[in-house]
Parts: sequence; structure tokens; C-alpha cells
Amino acid sequence: MENNVETKVGKKVEKNKAVKIVVIIVLLAVIIGGGIFYQNAKAEKAKKAEAIYNIELQQVMLLASIQGAKIETDAQEIASVWHSAIFSAPVTVNGKPAYDFDDAIQYKNEEFKANGEMDAIIEGKAEMQKHMDALVNPSIENKEAYELVMKIFTTYNEFEGMVESPNGSLTDYNQKYSTLDNSLASQIKEFQTRYPSK
Repeated sequence: MENNVETKVGKKVEKNKAVKIVVIIVLLAVIIGGGIFYQNAKAEKAKKAEAIYNIELQQVMLLASIQGAKIETDAQEIASVWHSAIFSAPVTVNGKPAYDFDDAIQYKNEEFKANGEMDAIIEGKAEMQKHMDALVNPSIENKEAYELVMKIFTTYNEFEGMVESPNGSLTDYNQKYSTLDNSLASQIKEFQTRYPSK
């Protein structure tokens, strides 16, 4: 009888051992599976964030190109009426005679406001700022691209200011225009070369 009890106890211990081993194996499988799932989810989330970041970068570049072209045209128009007002006064700007360059520039800006051009430039600047705000804290992989985009944005803002608030002499304005126009174009080209859209 004693043997029978020992056999039953021994079988129970072996059964408990087997149950413990199965439980441990199941727990390990769950932990490993959960870890793999977590890593995959984390990698997928990082991939998605990277894709969104790259879209934001490309949006800034698209806006810089489009808005830069508008600013280029508007700044040329300002320089043209400025020049005409100095050397061929009076000049008609926005249907008004301008006898000096201050009036010519003022009338040109009034024209830009009336035809919506100034609003388009200001809205474009605000849209770029919104995308730039989304680019803050770039990943290590995007740090250089972000720094270049910041450079482009800084140049763009300075260029945009030439239309929104023209100042200085005509010579200084034209020199600044040429410098900023060339700088913005070369920076955009550098970005497009280094980081082509996918």
C-alpha cells in the first residue's frame, strides 16, 4: 500500500512537473511572440513616421518652388516700377500716376493686395510654416535634410520679405534680389539632388 501511495505521489509530482514545463513553454512562447509583435509594430510605426516626415519635407520643397516663382515675378515687378519711377516719372501703377518711387512701390503693393497676389504669398508662407513646424525634431536619418530645409526656409522668408516690405535703394534691392533668387534656386536644386522625391 505504501508503494501504491508513493507511486501515486510520484506520478502526481511528474504530472505537476510536466504541467509546469508546459506552462513555462507557453509563457516563453507568449513572451517571445509578444516581443516579436511589439518589435514589428514599433518598426512599422517608425516606417510610417518616416514616410510622413518625407512627405512633409517634399511639401515644403514644393511650396518653396511655387512660392519662390511667385516672389521672383512680384519682386521683378516691384523693381521695374521702382526703376521707372526714378528714371521715367510719372509712371502709371495700378491705374494711378506715381511721381516718385515711394508712391510707385505703394501703388504696386496695393495692386498686389487688390488682385490677391499678396494674400497668396502670405498664405503660402503660413502654409510653409505649418509644414516646417511638423518637421521639428527630425530623426538622425533626416537631420541633414532638415538642416538644408531650414536653410531654404530662411532664404525663402528673406526673399518673401522683399515683396511684402521692399526697402533700401533700388541698387541694393536688385542686388539682394539677385543674391536671394540665386541662393534659393541653388538650395532647392541641392535638396532635389540629395533627396529626390520617391
